[in-house]
Amino acid sequence: MYLSHYNLTRMPFSISPDPNMLWLGENHSEALAALKYGIYENKGFLVLTGDVGTGKTALINRLLKEIDFKTLIATIPDPGLTSIDLFKLLSHEFKLKGTFKTKVDFLLLFKKFLHQTYASYGKVLLIIDEAQRTDHNLLEQIRLLSNIELDNRKLINIFFVGQSEFNEILMMDQNRATRQRIAVRYHLKPLTEEETTKYVQFRLKIAGASREIFKSEAIQEVFHFCRGYPRLINILCDRCLITGYSEGLSSIYPTIVAECARDLDLIAGKKDQANKEQPITIKEEKKEPKKEPKKVKRRRFSKVRVALIALLSLVLVIAGYSYYKSKFSNAMLFDYIYRSVEKIDYTLRGQEEPFEDKNFSNNDENNYWRGTSDEYIQPSNDLIYFNHDSNELDNQSLQVLDNLSKVIFKHPDAYFIIQGYTDSQGNFWYNKQLSRTRAEIVKSYLVEKGILPSNIEVVGMGSENPIASNETAAGRRKNRRVEIQVILE
Repeated sequence: MYLSHYNLTRMPFSISPDPNMLWLGENHSEALAALKYGIYENKGFLVLTGDVGTGKTALINRLLKEIDFKTLIATIPDPGLTSIDLFKLLSHEFKLKGTFKTKVDFLLLFKKFLHQTYASYGKVLLIIDEAQRTDHNLLEQIRLLSNIELDNRKLINIFFVGQSEFNEILMMDQNRATRQRIAVRYHLKPLTEEETTKYVQFRLKIAGASREIFKSEAIQEVFHFCRGYPRLINILCDRCLITGYSEGLSSIYPTIVAECARDLDLIAGKKDQANKEQPITIKEEKKEPKKEPKKVKRRRFSKVRVALIALLSLVLVIAGYSYYKSKFSNAMLFDYIYRSVEKIDYTLRGQEEPFEDKNFSNNDENNYWRGTSDEYIQPSNDLIYFNHDSNELDNQSLQVLDNLSKVIFKHPDAYFIIQGYTDSQGNFWYNKQLSRTRAEIVKSYLVEKGILPSNIEVVGMGSENPIASNETAAGRRKNRRVEIQVILE
């Protein structure tokens, strides 16, 4: 969207892990070297931990790209499995030849596979992602796989990747057998202020920037708000570029960073951190003798004050309702497709993981608009899809927005409310930021089509108001959406 405006050749701050865009600071370089050493020397168990957004996935992708020896790799993305499901997944990932019905059958088949791989001078690597979701029983099953050895040589490297909570799981007494086998362990830390500057400049350079786009003071503001977490840096910098593009700016200044951080609710994190750094002091006041008559008077005054506040609140509510009714009684509301048909008119939903929708169709303008004396937008099942951890709009989504903008162009005074949602998994604040970022992308596209920015309100709802269960993959996909409400005067 903004690439030509800044003379860039690719998106510099995409939140999708890209090993080519990975900038290795001191901490990340040490982690990469330690993990490569552990795999090359067949150390067995390796652990990489870090807080949400520190760059674990990007580092793993870079590691797998740089492994220059023959290695068979399998990844378990979600370790919340039963033992038999684990064995089935491993059999599929490693393409084991043979069938099994019991644990014993699988272990015999897996042992044969490991011996054959070792004989052909190959290595085997099993990656357990989201390791903090692993329970004791599954840890034991994974540990037993490492017991398959040959002449005291490890035949499989098992790599745990997870959030900091996984270290607490390992410290449990019941998991001491697994903990004692860990040969390489590394914890990723957030970037320093100096590293954040180099990180932003590096990604811009890889994206084709030939000049300074982010002012040095602006990058300092990025660090203060994001506290060195690469994922938050990507989200904030991407938002800054979108805002700068919409305002016709060629460079990003501290004021733009502060504005975008406020929109992403990152300013709350900065304030919380500042409050933690300030010591709390308590001043003792001299106690005065209690006087019963004054105490009674204060209590009576308090009751009167509460009554007055309640009466004033009631008056304000009545006045607000009257204003709303007079202003919007003739308005047309486009609301979400799962609500009352009387108010349902148009829906856009964003998905991190695309799934098949049998009702999906990209209709032309006539399918949205029916010209009668009482014009209204017909209900639509069109969907906007986002790939996992992506902010890119695909061609079908762009067509949906094009059709909508053509219809609304007939009503230049239309007011838009764009709300982004996510599922309940992941960090609360990150979900808030991600949902608002995607809503902002939809807003920017509509602005390009001629809709006034002042007529668009963007809200990041995060994981609030789910329309389906977050316990299933299909439900989570439905909850990752972008809703557009349009009010026509």
